[in-house]
Amino acid sequence: MLVLWLIIIGFILYMLELFVFSNTKNFWIGGIFPLIVTISIVGLLLTNPVGWKDVIMAIVAVAVTLAFWAEGHERYKRRVYRESHNLNTK
Repeated sequence: MLVLWLIIIGFILYMLELFVFSNTKNFWIGGIFPLIVTISIVGLLLTNPVGWKDVIMAIVAVAVTLAFWAEGHERYKRRVYRESHNLNTK
């Protein structure tokens, strides 16, 4: 049951990152979540004995959070581009 809750909470946080935090004109706001995730993962890797699987999973998790951040910002740039072109055609 705990794993299910963690998956649900993680999904909600990623959707917030993608559609709310990264989808703003301030690029750095979207970077707060990936920074927190990266610091948390590095802290866990340094304080617990880990194997190569854990390190690979940590790298994937950091890459995914950074990808969501970049995708959210690209979505914002596309929205601004569409809005500016819609205003110019009227």
